[in-house]
Formats: sequence, C-alpha cells, structure tokens
Amino acid sequence: MRSHWHILIILVAVLAGCASVPTGADPQLRAQIEDFNQTIAEGAVAGAVVGGLVGAVKGRGDPRYILAGVAAGAAVGGAAGFMVAGQKAQYASKEEALAGLTEDAESRVTKLTGLVSSADRLVAQRRQEVDALKIATAEAHSTAKQRATVLSQLQADKAAMDIALKAADKHSTALAGNIAHFNSQYPGQQPGQLPALASSFESQKTALNDRSMKMAAMIKELE
Repeated sequence: MRSHWHILIILVAVLAGCASVPTGADPQLRAQIEDFNQTIAEGAVAGAVVGGLVGAVKGRGDPRYILAGVAAGAAVGGAAGFMVAGQKAQYASKEEALAGLTEDAESRVTKLTGLVSSADRLVAQRRQEVDALKIATAEAHSTAKQRATVLSQLQADKAAMDIALKAADKHSTALAGNIAHFNSQYPGQQPGQLPALASSFESQKTALNDRSMKMAAMIKELE
C-alpha cells in the first residue's frame, strides 16, 4: 500500500511542475508568469490530492484509480466556482461574495495586464535584435552563434507566453464559473463589475496571444 502513496505523491509533483517557465525566458516575464500560474496551480494540486486520496480508497490502492482521481480532482480544483487565491471561498452574504469576487477578478486582470505590458516590451526589444542581426548578416558581420542566441531567446520568450496563455484559459474558466455560481446562488441580483472584468480579461488574453504570434513570426524569420 505504501508504494501506492508514492505514486500519488509523484503524480501530484509532476502536476505541480508541468507548466514550468523556460529558464531562458526574460526574467521579469518569468516572474510574472509564475505568479500568474500560482493560484491555478494551488487549486489544481489541492484538487488532485483530494481526488487521488478518494481514488486510492475507492480502488483499494489500485494505481489506475489513483491516476483517475488525480486527473478528476485537478480539473475540479483548477476550475471550481468561487475560486479565490487558488481555494474555494465561502461567503456569509451576497455583498461579501460580490466584494470578494470583484477583488479577485481585478487581481487577475491586473496580473494579465502586466504580462501584456512585458510582452510588448519584449516584442519591441526582440524586433530590434532581429533587425540588427539581419543588417549584420547582410554586411557579413554576424556569426552563427549570434543568430542562435537571438533565436533561442525568441523561442524561450514565445514558449513562456504560451504557458501564460494556457493559464489564462484556466483563469477565464474560473471567472466564468464564479459569475455563473453567483447568479445561481443569488438569482435576479446584478453581479456588479464581474462581467465587465471578465470581458477586460478576455481582451488582455487576446492581446497576449497577438504578442505570441508576433514572436512566432520573428522566429520564422531566423529559422
């Protein structure tokens, strides 16, 4: 039985680390993405632990049940309604719920907006580097090593942005789930700024995807 608990621990550890940001990515971008990922990861890992434990009991230690429980728990933990700071939140009143969910949504929008700002800076910086490299190549001043360095940086930043976009999808699910949960618990009540904040989040997500596509275009120029 002890070996089955080891399986659960390993599976949860893998789940927690599967979205690590490439070490070659811009340091500021990396830090922002890790912070952005944190609440999603906390909820997913917490759900995975519970799901894995349930699976272990239900399947009497059968690894297949543990694996199924981890997967199901991770999905629920990362996308449950009223998700605040990676955990399910309980509120005493409609006003308290609306205030808490609004603060949570504002935090998500602020973090994603910061990511887009960093992506803008990097797109401009990498564009300058690519253009300078092209000029140097035309004048036979560049080396294969310089080209490889710029390409590697582009690829790392692009990979980091794509990780952020996947996390943003989960944040979107949580925001939509929070609004739906609020409407079901308090029918007929206006959800305040929540729909507008969710819309703002989607706009920022679209902007980040655009920056990722620009990075992809520059990568093709050098490949």
